[in-house]
Amino acid sequence: MESPLPLTQDHYLFGILDRITDGFYAIDPNGIVLYWNKAAGEMLGKSRDEVIGKLLWECFPDSKELNFYTLYQQAFKDQKTTHFEGYYPPRDIWAEMSVYPSANGLSVYFKNINERKRLERELLEQQRGMTSAVIAAQEQERSLISQELHDNVNQLLSSAKLYAGLGRDGVGDAAEMMGKSIILVQTSIDEIRKLSKRLSVSFVSTTSLEKTIKELIETVAASNQLPITFHTELFTSLSGNEEIKLAVYRILQEHLTNVVKHAEAKHVEVTLRQSQEKVTLVVVDNGKGFDTAQNSDGIGLRNMRSRAESLMGIFSIDSQPGKGSSLFVQLPFHQI
Repeated sequence: MESPLPLTQDHYLFGILDRITDGFYAIDPNGIVLYWNKAAGEMLGKSRDEVIGKLLWECFPDSKELNFYTLYQQAFKDQKTTHFEGYYPPRDIWAEMSVYPSANGLSVYFKNINERKRLERELLEQQRGMTSAVIAAQEQERSLISQELHDNVNQLLSSAKLYAGLGRDGVGDAAEMMGKSIILVQTSIDEIRKLSKRLSVSFVSTTSLEKTIKELIETVAASNQLPITFHTELFTSLSGNEEIKLAVYRILQEHLTNVVKHAEAKHVEVTLRQSQEKVTLVVVDNGKGFDTAQNSDGIGLRNMRSRAESLMGIFSIDSQPGKGSSLFVQLPFHQI
């Protein structure tokens, strides 16, 4: 009488299969277990004596309700090798399965992939966190633009309209009223241009990082009467590293906004350094500082940290009440 699976008579192969760290078992066309290696017993919680000669689905009744049973049946019916991943709740195990059919039954090889699944979940959670941070940054940017348009540009245009109306109605000197109106309209145009440049990714990608940083600093300094010193060290072109350039620009933009709004600083020092492998941004201010342990979850800080970490960079901020703050960002890049 022919054995259902030739491997059940191969003692040399038994020894090999019993020494491997991944699970292996064989069943006949009816689902009777013919072979069960040591690793299968350890992973699935049943010894060889408990399963050999018995129906697999009676030994593991829970698995019949899962996709294992259906996929095994289909593999035998079609006589096609099947690979899939499956989760077995009673043992809390994710397994990568390979099912090899023959006329004599199925040979099943599987390995524990719990660690891979854990890393995949962590990566997914990290990606979700980064997506949330990007959305939060976009919403914050929209809010700032809305506030800028309302508080600044809208007021300028309203004043320009008022002066134009006075000139039209003959109140005061018409030429003087129209002159004031023109000045306010031009100022509004300049403010809108600044906003447009602030939002433009192409502006950052097509201009040297040193120049974009310098213009950003000059704008912030002039708009807020805040002295800002800018240093560059060994800086050359970052052609082909647009993501790095944009990240540095946005992080500095976010940080300077926070300094202006909260730090009450009298002076800020910005340093941009480059080596063959990385770009480093350091920003130091002499403001009132803050407790980083209590203020580490703000949207602005999360956005900056997410930008840096998404590019495998380093982000840190050091501050104490009354002692100002120091921002450190380091991003690796590939020279073209």
